[in-house]
Order: sequence, then C-alpha cells, then structure tokens
Amino acid sequence: MVSKQAIIESFRKGFKNKTNFFILSIFLLMVAAVIFGLFNIDLFNKLPITAILSTIAGALAAILAIVFAISQIIISNLSERYSPYILERYKNDPKTMRTLLGFVTVITLSILLLFISAFLPPTISFMLLSALLFGLVYSFSLFIKYFYFMFEIINPLEFASILEKETIEHIKNQNEKEIQNYISSMGDISVKSLQRNEERVCNEYIQTLYNVFDEFFNLKEANPEKYKPVVNLSYYDRDNAKNSILGYVLDQYSRIYKEAVFRKAEGITMETYLKLSFILDKCFRGKDTNLVEQMLKAEYLLSEFTIENKDKSRFYLIHHLMGVFYR
Repeated sequence: MVSKQAIIESFRKGFKNKTNFFILSIFLLMVAAVIFGLFNIDLFNKLPITAILSTIAGALAAILAIVFAISQIIISNLSERYSPYILERYKNDPKTMRTLLGFVTVITLSILLLFISAFLPPTISFMLLSALLFGLVYSFSLFIKYFYFMFEIINPLEFASILEKETIEHIKNQNEKEIQNYISSMGDISVKSLQRNEERVCNEYIQTLYNVFDEFFNLKEANPEKYKPVVNLSYYDRDNAKNSILGYVLDQYSRIYKEAVFRKAEGITMETYLKLSFILDKCFRGKDTNLVEQMLKAEYLLSEFTIENKDKSRFYLIHHLMGVFYR
C-alpha cells in the first residue's frame, strides 16, 4: 500500500516538473516575440508601454509584499515552536536572498524605465523592455524554487534531512562551531516536538543525530588523523575542541532522554537507549578508547538519573553497562 507521504511527494515532483516546463515554454515564446519585434519595430510603438511597466511593477510589488509577509509569520511561528535556528536558516539561505533581490531588481528597473521610456529611441526602449520581461520570467522561476524551499523548511521531517546533509558537510570541512549549532538545533527540535506530543518528529531527529554520528565515524575510520577528536579540554580551552561530534550528539541525547523520562514517553526513551547502544557497540568495534570512554560516562550519568527518578529504563541501561564489562 502506498503511503500518504509517498503520494504527496509524487504529486509535488509532478507539479514541479510541469511548472518547469511551463516556465521554459514562456521563455521560448518570449524569445520568439523579441525576434519578431526586432524585425517589426513599428508595431512596438503601438504598445501601451506605460501600462505594461506599471502592471509589472505593481504585480511584483504585491506578490513580494504578500508572500514574504506570510513567510515571515510562518517561519517566526515555527522558530518559536521548534528552534530559533529555523529563522536563521531561512534568512541566510541563498534562495531567499536571490528571490528577494530578483523581485526588487525587476520592480526598480520597471519604475526607472517608466520614467525614461519617453526619452529613448524605440529600438532602445524595446530592448530594455525585452530584458525586463526576461527578468520577470527569471524572477518567477526563482519564486518557484523559493516555494519548494519553503515546503521543505516548514516541514520538520524534511527539515531534518536538510540539517543532516549540511551538518555532514560542516563535519567534512571541520567547521566546529557550525557543527555544534546544527546538532544543538536537532536537539531543540526533538525536545520541543516531544513537549508537543509529536513523537514521530522526535523519533526522526533521534535518527538524524545517529546518522550524523555514523557518518562522522565512517569518515574517522577512513582518515583517523584528520578526524581525530580533541576533547576533555579545560574550561578555558574548550573553544579549541575539534571533531567533538560524539560529545555534541550525546549532549542532545541526554536532553531528549531526560525529557522523555519526565513525560513517561517510553517509546522515545527506548529509541534513545537503542541509539546509545548502537553507538557504544560501534565505538567498541572501532577500538576507539576515547569514544568508548565518552559513551560509558554518558550512560553512567543517565543510569544515575533514571535510578533517581525510578524510571523502568534504568534496567536497560544498567544491563547494557554490565554487558560492556563482561566483554
């Protein structure tokens, strides 16, 4: 049976392909119209240039105002619900800036041409208007990409894949500050999703955190020197930490685990425990004593916490720790 998510994704891909085909068709028609106009410049003089320019500027200004105002409301609401990073991601994304600049540029040039068109020769006016119309089509193509970007960023499940991909890219570039910010954002979204009883979203980000560590571990095995963790620094040297991906992931798992214990969310507690177990097993197989030490310390602290709160997951943690010592 086809899932609802698969049906929605299929519809979106089909709609995107049809939209791209439509934009391409409009572009080709405009090229044909420009070529025709160059050989029939007298017909251009009969066009209501002022009305065309006013319509372009007015329509784009209205679209720009409505779309970006609604976008700001939606993104601000999502940032408050899940993580402030969503707003930062929206502001800094190239699609947002390109769409905004594209619309503003076409609006500005339309108004400028509106005032000077009467003083220009017909051929020059026609060429400028043609360039403006090409800019209009390009702006709408940017708007379509922006539309799909908004679909991704407002859906926390799809946003998880964006965060995962970009976090891995920062790991490869060893951008420690950004890695920490991205992983913290995953923890924020997971915890707030749990607080809103959105366990599916919470589970998605638990899996995403594991995927990030798994990719780091594979990179580390391929190039041990480059991805060697530099951790356990003093308070004054902690900003010099390097490749401390496991530490950041464990911090977020600890937050999620404790929140799940407080809320008696046994499914989330078990899912987090399983991911911690998988990570520890992977570290043992990799014979990395530093990573194993971090994992044992994290599980020990969580065991203390679960014992204090009399949570049933304490038995799983204690059993897992005991199993480690018998290896």
